[in-house]
Parts: sequence; structure tokens; C-alpha cells
Amino acid sequence: MGSQALEILEALGGECVRYVPKYGGARTITALVEPMRRIDDLGRQQFLTKTFDVWIVKDECEGVLEIAENADALAVKLRPSDPDETLLKITKILPERDIGVPGDGVGMWHLEAVA
Repeated sequence: MGSQALEILEALGGECVRYVPKYGGARTITALVEPMRRIDDLGRQQFLTKTFDVWIVKDECEGVLEIAENADALAVKLRPSDPDETLLKITKILPERDIGVPGDGVGMWHLEAVA
């Protein structure tokens, strides 16, 4: 049985992706990857075409303990029918919305990634 954070990601549709750090080898983790949404001046919701919200468990065993902005990346199939993975470069670590800390079973990274 995984941590509470991993269970939340899986319940929300998290999938197996390859985490590719700048240094070291790639490994498979569970992440939730969604197109980033933007609200225009008229209140209409639009999707940014190459920018994604990403959530990863903040843990060494079930996710990632350290992230390097503009260096680390995720390899993910954006559509099930895609023959190849798309490399998403992690461009921003977004502010934490919870008080989770590494290893407590609740903490998650919220990231911005660009194709």
C-alpha cells in the first residue's frame, strides 16, 4: 500500500511516466499530468497548448525528493495513441498548497512543465 499522496494521484488518474533528472538515470514514477488552463478576460477557460500542470509525490521511494528547475524532465505519452513519448521540461516549481513534508505521506510537488 502506498502513501496517501500516491493514493490521491492514482485516484485522480495519475499514470506511470519516466522521470529524467539532469544527472543520473531515468526511473518510472506515478504523476498526474494535465494541460494547464487559463481563464481569459471574458471568463472563458482555455488550455495552453504546450504547458502542463504536473503533480508528483514528494518522496524518494514513491516519487522524487529533489527537482532541478529547467534541467529535469518527464517523458510521457500525451495521448494513449501516441507512438512515442513527449519530453516535458520542468520549468517551474509552484508554491506548495499544503504543509506536507518529504516522507509524511501527504506531500506533493506541483510543477509546471513545457513540451
